[in-house]
Amino acid sequence: MEVKLLQPVKVVCTDDLGETLVDIMQTAGYSRPLMVTDSFVGSMPLVVAARTKLEQVGVDVAVFDQVKPDPLCETVESGVEAFEAHKADSIIAIGGGSSMDVARGINIVRVNGGSIIEYTDPAKPIAPCNGMIAVPTTAGTGSEMSNALVVTEGSTGRKLAVLADPAVSEYAVLNADLMLTLPAKMTIACGLDAFCHAAEGYLSRMASPVTDAIYEKAMFLLYNYLPRAVANGQDREARERVMVASTLAGWMLNNAGTIAGHSIAHVLGAKYH
Repeated sequence: MEVKLLQPVKVVCTDDLGETLVDIMQTAGYSRPLMVTDSFVGSMPLVVAARTKLEQVGVDVAVFDQVKPDPLCETVESGVEAFEAHKADSIIAIGGGSSMDVARGINIVRVNGGSIIEYTDPAKPIAPCNGMIAVPTTAGTGSEMSNALVVTEGSTGRKLAVLADPAVSEYAVLNADLMLTLPAKMTIACGLDAFCHAAEGYLSRMASPVTDAIYEKAMFLLYNYLPRAVANGQDREARERVMVASTLAGWMLNNAGTIAGHSIAHVLGAKYH
């Protein structure tokens, strides 16, 4: 088996979300992003301030804030309509895994056409989908780095996965300030999600010495800093280290995959949310 390590995502760890997004827009040549998020995150002061800073330099931002947990295929289709209506040239996904999943789905469909449900077939070709800037507000899913997205089929309630190396984010922007007010229970749930990514990948038959080394670091960071982030949500150093661990684990998902835990979770998650 060929051992490989893919890392096409440009990762930026920043103390100023607005300035970093402006820099990315200007560097990459984008000017009409669609911001994909949920209604709560879209109203967060840090997010509003970042959007304002973009608009001040002439970036025309439209907002699609209809994302809900366990997003439906129909939400992706609505997002594609919003993208086309704005004549957007890029996507800024801000939120947890659901926002990232919807944004990646929009990016796949707006480039490749059809509906997102078609791409659950691994034989369906997917052309490269540039232009997605991912900004996580939780430290757990690793979706800012992942090649996967999960959507729920409205008619059956089934959770369906799309695996698409050509649709990973172009940029991942890590800003710990977005997580300082994340409640303790959500911090725990997300942190354990990241640890499961690392543990499952470490045990995967697709693991390699390189992925093992990165998974070991991710688990080390979570073991040492997740309890601190739970005990004091304002501990910015702990928040940042947990966020980096989540991002590393999400990156490695593309290379070593997961095991039975994730397959079980797709079934239980669809039933119990």
